[in-house]
Amino acid sequence: MPDDVARTLAHPLRQLLLFEYDRPTSPSKAARRLRQPVNVISYHTGVLRRRGWIELVRTERRRGATEHFYRSTGPRVIEDVDWAALPLPQRRAIVLATLAGTAAEARTAALAGGFEHPSAHLSRCLLKLDEQGVAEVAAALRQVVEQVQRRRAAGGELHELVIQLFRAPS
Repeated sequence: MPDDVARTLAHPLRQLLLFEYDRPTSPSKAARRLRQPVNVISYHTGVLRRRGWIELVRTERRRGATEHFYRSTGPRVIEDVDWAALPLPQRRAIVLATLAGTAAEARTAALAGGFEHPSAHLSRCLLKLDEQGVAEVAAALRQVVEQVQRRRAAGGELHELVIQLFRAPS
């Protein structure tokens, strides 16, 4: 993975935009949803497009202007070998940006009743694992992510899945 891709993912707003562009949308609509200035969203949209993380899917005429619609391209997964090759400061920046985004989204969802559905799930457990156990749990979590990504439906409500496995501080 090139360093510029890692730097791209280290910015929390760009990570949020990748989720916004999961369905085709425009920077102005993303700016309204994220409560950010359009010029800031447009700048980061341009960065993502130049890096190949989003693509233009259509344009529409709106009140004498052209509105551009983008969607995310490809998976937002960093493979283990690529992750291990990244310098530690870049890994930390990506993790911190991801945690900041997911914590804010989970808080917003909780305040809006997002965890009130009977099938909503939240769990946290502390495990003692050896290296083989860590590898097995990590592999099982990757399989879960692959399985649920295949289950995506065109209709229905938007749900978010966050899975974390990390060494806990002593």
